[in-house]
Amino acid sequence: MVRIKVIICLVAVLLSSGCRKKDLSDYPGYVDPKHVRLFAYPGEWWEGHDVVEMPDGRYVATGVRDFAGDNMKTVIVVASSSGDSLGVYYLPYQARGTNVVALDNDRVAVKTRYGVHIFSLSSGRIERTIDLGYNSEIRHENETMFYDDRSGSFLILWESDEGLCLRQVFTDGTDGWMACSGIDALPGAIKPVDDGYVISGCRTDGILLFKVDTLGDTVWVNKVNLPFADGLTNILAYGLEITDEGDILISGDARNQTPFAARVDTGGKIVWLKYYEHPGDSISWFRSYNLRVRKAAANRYVLVGKNIQYSRSIGLVEINGDGEVIMARNYFWAATHHPYNVIKTSDGNLVIVGASGMDSTDYFFLFKIDPDGEPVW
Repeated sequence: MVRIKVIICLVAVLLSSGCRKKDLSDYPGYVDPKHVRLFAYPGEWWEGHDVVEMPDGRYVATGVRDFAGDNMKTVIVVASSSGDSLGVYYLPYQARGTNVVALDNDRVAVKTRYGVHIFSLSSGRIERTIDLGYNSEIRHENETMFYDDRSGSFLILWESDEGLCLRQVFTDGTDGWMACSGIDALPGAIKPVDDGYVISGCRTDGILLFKVDTLGDTVWVNKVNLPFADGLTNILAYGLEITDEGDILISGDARNQTPFAARVDTGGKIVWLKYYEHPGDSISWFRSYNLRVRKAAANRYVLVGKNIQYSRSIGLVEINGDGEVIMARNYFWAATHHPYNVIKTSDGNLVIVGASGMDSTDYFFLFKIDPDGEPVW
């Protein structure tokens, strides 16, 4: 497969081509574009959806590129530990690259609506496509697939007549077990724990949580009723993290895109529920979308989402285990920004993946920050 070189829009190009408006730097939170890795061809629409760190420190990010009109393809961007482009590959499917996980032997698995594609970075080819059968594609399903190297299998969130389920599929395409909650919900996220997996789902009355052990047995099922649920529309709660003490952190968007986080014990009881519409510090007003939560350090967690303030910026709020705000910041370098996911890296930093747009181009971006929110690159 021919590798297609990525045009990275660096500072000189940004300034000479008008990729940003001159007055953006006058606003609090503006980031010099030299701290961001941007991937696109001028005039095209690209989006970054998910990113994973490989054992050797490289980053593999997936998303979508629209070649012309409605001719989009799943794109795989490979970057060095410094964020520099090492190559771009395409899957021959008109689908979003919504989930990527690292495998052994320099391979990754990318999940789209067509199934799970096992892709070799060494050869630049698809080794196998596992057809999962029909399952609706969710634009933000960044954490609905997990690779368990203990069993050599994928764990995938699955909607069925038995409610939201966790489905085991081996890398050769054979099915393993399927553990179901018995409760309908839209897929949220999977989080591995020592003795199994914790799963979340989105409902109109709150959040579904259930746990499955490594043998595929459902350990417990709990519904978390949230006070702002209206019973009509699903609560957009895609963020899931495990606290240092073993409780569960959920993040999402309440009514009118108000960011919230809730700490829940394994019995489904809410320990605390807090809103971050006015977190203080550098964010006076936070209206979020696609809010994620990730552990940044001991007793420190970051909430990351699109903030409809200051040019649709990236909003980041760092909280402690009690939900109290430690730091709040906006980041932007273009006219629009949409962060899709954030991961913790082996060097203790965080990498955010998403899309940012200016004028006629939408860029696929990677943005690395340290636990204190300072840009690394």
